[in-house]
Amino acid sequence: MKEEELVKFLKVLADETRLRIIELLSCGELCVCELQEELAMSQPRISHHLKILKEAEMVNTNRDGKWIYYSLNEKIFKLFKAIAQKSGELKENYTQAEPSQKCREEK
Repeated sequence: MKEEELVKFLKVLADETRLRIIELLSCGELCVCELQEELAMSQPRISHHLKILKEAEMVNTNRDGKWIYYSLNEKIFKLFKAIAQKSGELKENYTQAEPSQKCREEK
């Protein structure tokens, strides 16, 4: 997974409303009116966030007559897995960082 794709993913997730929508959709397919009820937000506001999630390919849509149902795209799980893998690659360092020699000389 490319780093730029992970950065885009994290930027999309850096919004409380979108995180909450993802959490709700993790339980199954929902329409905007059901999300409105759960989030206590206006339809245009929820639709705006769903548009961002759809453009990032994190949600799927399923039209049934006049209703559009949203569900999580499989890609979102791959991205979460990639983030977990990247996090695991980071080295843990519990020691206190020491100031560089340059910082000590400036005192």
